[in-house]
Amino acid sequence: MMIKASSAHKASVCTVSLLLFASARNTAAQATYTLKPTPKTVAWGYYDAKAAPVLRVKSGDTVEIQTLITNSPKRLEEAGVPPDQVEQSLRDITDQVKDKGPGGHILTGPIFIEGANPATCWK
Repeated sequence: MMIKASSAHKASVCTVSLLLFASARNTAAQATYTLKPTPKTVAWGYYDAKAAPVLRVKSGDTVEIQTLITNSPKRLEEAGVPPDQVEQSLRDITDQVKDKGPGGHILTGPIFIEGANPATCWK
């Protein structure tokens, strides 16, 4: 006896197979990044959409973004923080970043997300 699958059943199996393949393929292609604050990866006192991205990622990638306290090494030490506990990256940024905006915050980024548009919601 031979059992024939209906066209709808064949289409469902094909669709599920394609979805599973695409899902497995996307999972394998995901990457994990760590973006650390350095003189080349921060914007100090501003965030401009025209700034060149310091990292490019794809949807599904994971990014750990490290940030810094907004304070100078000198003021931290004056407040009692031992010099060896002040992060070297804060010292480097304080010494090397000359293009500072009107604000006081040190912002890590920007990050470009492939395929993103203004209506995209990111988690």
